[in-house]
Amino acid sequence: MGGMSTTARVQYEEELALYRKMLDQIKIWMKTGFHPSGKIISLWYQDARAITRGKAARAVEFGRRWIITLLTGGYIIGRPCKKVGSDTDGKIAREVLPQFKDVLGGMPDMFVYDRGGDEKTNHRLLKQAKVQKNCIFRKGKGKMDVGPIIFTYAKRERALSEAAIATIKCEKYNFNKPRARSGASCVTKGQMAILGANVTRLLRDLRGNVQIAVTV
Repeated sequence: MGGMSTTARVQYEEELALYRKMLDQIKIWMKTGFHPSGKIISLWYQDARAITRGKAARAVEFGRRWIITLLTGGYIIGRPCKKVGSDTDGKIAREVLPQFKDVLGGMPDMFVYDRGGDEKTNHRLLKQAKVQKNCIFRKGKGKMDVGPIIFTYAKRERALSEAAIATIKCEKYNFNKPRARSGASCVTKGQMAILGANVTRLLRDLRGNVQIAVTV
């Protein structure tokens, strides 16, 4: 490597550092039978991780977690989760609220999330942000502190958020299997999938408004 150009030497040094790290992880697995935290599972997308889902159909998924937020009206905003691992639900508000403020310039009136978000950190952050309706579903027999109408609305929005996530994961948007060769390209492909879903929603809304105008 001493005779290489600076650019080539830097490239090879980065690759050797990666291979050393992988070798260390392999040694730990061979000695203990357990994979170390932060295990590299993809050479071309090193932010990818094994994400424990705990579901019958998919106990574990491989990739990078995204923060997907459904807005009123069915539109979607999203970006990769800053924390790479799977244990992010307990502090999810720390990622959702800044993203919401960046895009829309303020805090939401309502925050809906499933039982995985029923942790002290999330409740504290929502209180500090003065979110009026904390609609995180409670674990066990606990109930959210809202009236029956808001509770019913929260259940509906939770179901719609799952439908929105399923929409961007459909094959035509390539969110789940982006044809990309780098982590940065994966992020771009993810944003393109969200954009595609939002444009489809916009065209559907515009068509609905035209039909209403013609009828009137």
